[in-house]
Amino acid sequence: MTHAPRAKQSKITRFLKVIGHFVNQNVLSQVLTAILSLIIVARVTNWWTGPQSYRVYVVGSFNPSEETTQEVWQGFTQKGNPLGTIDGVTVVADRENDAGNPKEATSVAAQLAERSDTLMVLGHVLSTQSKAALPSYLQHIEQPVPVILATETNPELLPDSLPDENPYPVFRLSPTDDEQVTKAADFAVETLKANKFWIVKDTHNKTYSDYLATGFQIQVANAGKGVVMTTTTDELPNPDELRKSGIDCVFFAGDQSHAMILIDQIGSIFPHKKPRIMLSDWSVGPELLPKKGKDAEGIFLTHPLSADAYNKDQYVWYGKQAREIVEHLIRDADVRFSQALTDKEPLSFFFKRVLNVHRVGDARTAIGAIMNERHTFQTPDVTYIFDHDGKSATGEFHIWQIQKGKFVECIEDDGNCK
Repeated sequence: MTHAPRAKQSKITRFLKVIGHFVNQNVLSQVLTAILSLIIVARVTNWWTGPQSYRVYVVGSFNPSEETTQEVWQGFTQKGNPLGTIDGVTVVADRENDAGNPKEATSVAAQLAERSDTLMVLGHVLSTQSKAALPSYLQHIEQPVPVILATETNPELLPDSLPDENPYPVFRLSPTDDEQVTKAADFAVETLKANKFWIVKDTHNKTYSDYLATGFQIQVANAGKGVVMTTTTDELPNPDELRKSGIDCVFFAGDQSHAMILIDQIGSIFPHKKPRIMLSDWSVGPELLPKKGKDAEGIFLTHPLSADAYNKDQYVWYGKQAREIVEHLIRDADVRFSQALTDKEPLSFFFKRVLNVHRVGDARTAIGAIMNERHTFQTPDVTYIFDHDGKSATGEFHIWQIQKGKFVECIEDDGNCK
């Protein structure tokens, strides 16, 4: 008799444990099911409606030792995010690093072209990387990615077979090297009265440097002047031969770091009377003046910016200009979105609108249609008139000289540069 209450209590305990286990299992199962359902529904909804935002990627070398892309990014994002909206989808700025390497640029471009949120690209800052990347954005893709080329100057960057009636959606903010070599050669021959030239080209950004060096050589030859030799930054010709050659002008197509090395080499080869030195636009950078000091005095440079614009903003200027144009394109695309898509795919656009579906390809179509018109874009600083190849008819190269540790604009009528 004394064991009956214990046995009864044991049965009740076991029963309660079974009930508790059952409830816990089912409640936990329901909670997990609810969570998984929310995740799946959210993902399906995102897939169905499209990305939460579109992105304009600034792409280039963000390596610590290279500042140009960072300055462009700084200018582009100076006003913050967002950049605007298209068809109710917010457009924001983002960035990608191509490490200043053509192979990496090709890889990054292929990835960006496939992303569901890539609306536009500003990049890749250097001509060699941009030439490698552009086919991924513009060819073999259902809807090309619109591209802004800010600082690139090589005229042969676009892929072949440019469509006559539907050109690539590319705008170029800088004039091309065809103008740079003409401006540099004319100044060297007519103003500096140079007769014999030594041309040095960089091996880092070959697309840029090779074109410039070849173009400059053709220009001075057409003027009846001679090119004594053409070398690269990987080699230094015999100093005795250089001194005997009678060169009176050196033209360098390359970057800032190699320009500074060349300045030292010329100083050591010609300790008494140095030839005139002309550096291309890529040689311009924040370290040139403070590191070279008196050795840089009197050197000439070519650049798409005026000396005043560069002294004020450096390459931040390009980022700000690109931001103005991108905002302009986004505003116009938003206003004309329905019409652009109705003209291209009326039935498809109707169902997308009814079902609240957004696709970045449609937004690219709207922007591409506006860019295809090649009309005038006005920023606070510049009026851009883009032609069939995306070049602006208003761009021009400037000649600077380093005077008293500063970049000074050479004004022909004033004769302030000699």
